[in-house]
Amino acid sequence: MQRDSYLQLKEKAVVLRKEGKVYSEILATIPVAKSTLSLWLRQVGLAKEQKQRITEKRIAAQKKGAAARRSGRKKTQSDIYAECAKDITSLSDREIFLIGIALYWAEGDKEKEWAPGRSIGFSNTDARMISIFLNWLVRIIKVDPSSIHFAIALHETSKGRISEIQEFWSRETRFPLEMFNTIYRSLNDSSN
Repeated sequence: MQRDSYLQLKEKAVVLRKEGKVYSEILATIPVAKSTLSLWLRQVGLAKEQKQRITEKRIAAQKKGAAARRSGRKKTQSDIYAECAKDITSLSDREIFLIGIALYWAEGDKEKEWAPGRSIGFSNTDARMISIFLNWLVRIIKVDPSSIHFAIALHETSKGRISEIQEFWSRETRFPLEMFNTIYRSLNDSSN
């Protein structure tokens, strides 16, 4: 690159930076390495408005990147689920039994020495886990569905959505709406 054109590019880069342009915008016009651009612009002072524009562009780029990563994760997860669904077409009673035992072991209320004879309890926020556990109780353990009781732990921020939440759980579990009348405030509610 000739010295004159090199200096012209540098001057143009400085002008663009003083207009509040971010590196990606400058590099779209000035064909140099990012490291070279960084050296050229190291000492360029910026006005408050220019700094603000650069900060806003940086934040927008971060949000866009985060959204792309989230979208990529969702697609990967969806692809994995679809692939697994091909492999697992149905489960035997023994497989459901083992899955239910593992779920109870992980998420179920365990009997304590000081509270023997407690009924089975299971807590989870994932509707699929709840459905699998209910299937295990009814189909495998042969629990009478009418003896199953539901309680919703509700965070303070959701208190205005009680009906919506009750309807959601009724729809997801396929149990009647009236079985979701017990509501507790969540223990992780910071206002307790």
